[in-house]
Amino acid sequence: MMSSEEEIVIETIARDFLNVYRELYYIVESIGLSYSPKAIIQGFDRWFKNQDYFRTMNEDQRIDYLINYKVAEELLNFYSDILHLNMKALEALLKIKEGEKMRRDKIKDLVVYPFVRPLERITRKIINEWFVKIVRKIGKIDSPLFDNYNVFREKWNSIINEVEKIARSYGLDLRLEERVKELGVRPIEK
Repeated sequence: MMSSEEEIVIETIARDFLNVYRELYYIVESIGLSYSPKAIIQGFDRWFKNQDYFRTMNEDQRIDYLINYKVAEELLNFYSDILHLNMKALEALLKIKEGEKMRRDKIKDLVVYPFVRPLERITRKIINEWFVKIVRKIGKIDSPLFDNYNVFREKWNSIINEVEKIARSYGLDLRLEERVKELGVRPIEK
């Protein structure tokens, strides 16, 4: 087992994490991607508001949905900004004198945790605790949204796995608690 006193070359770990976080940021920020969380949530909102389920909700239920939708949308924007700033920080770490090292425990605090938290929060709060929950409550989802969500889930969980793999390669104990869940409903065909 590696000791927390052992040192890691900053430039190397920063470069490895930067490659993964560029992909993560691209998925979060790109509304043009049909499988980005922003596109899925916005597409779901448009679809859901045209469903009988939404029209039969009482006013309090509608307000609750609209508030939760807006919170999810704003949290995605917030975490997108955080990811962008974190990428800039990683890029700055690449400019540190070649071969500069840092203790393993400090690397985890400086490089790993700030970049893992947005990934965890988006996974848990926005996707699993809000989006998946509301889709399961409705019991159905539009077929294209279903397909796009599954592409997102596969890519997102792959990023989580890659982050853990990189951390392990440096002897860092890192395990993200959640993966994006399956929707647990069947798509409706048109």
